[in-house]
Amino acid sequence: MLINKGLNRGSYIGGQSFHNQRIERLWRDLFRCITKNFVLALEEFTRSWNNHKLRTESNFTPRQLFINGAIQNSSVLDNIVNLNDYGIDWEGPLSEPEFEQVNINEISNILNSQQLILLQQNFNVLNYDGNFGINIYIQVKNF
Repeated sequence: MLINKGLNRGSYIGGQSFHNQRIERLWRDLFRCITKNFVLALEEFTRSWNNHKLRTESNFTPRQLFINGAIQNSSVLDNIVNLNDYGIDWEGPLSEPEFEQVNINEISNILNSQQLILLQQNFNVLNYDGNFGINIYIQVKNF
């Protein structure tokens, strides 16, 4: 960036960061929320995919095809513990995270315990609002 934009533009802040704790906390909370929603979406996709009909397979679903194949080849059934875990390689390599974790000090809650309970009773941030959580965010903000 320095080569393209030039020096002395304030494009880079060096050294330790003491003033961006709020944004780092926001990124952490956002990552947690996105991760939870992403996992829920993947589980929903998996259920949909495994139960959709395949025209070229006499309208059987992938799950039905697997079960029929397993029944025809009973030796496969001996190795199956849970059909929901089918296709997971538990001994396979683990992916390495592509980001560095930022550790920040805990930020005290600006809500008292009564307000927090009231907020949790009125809003579920994991609900699907059809707008990527923006509508829920606005409702909580206006609460």
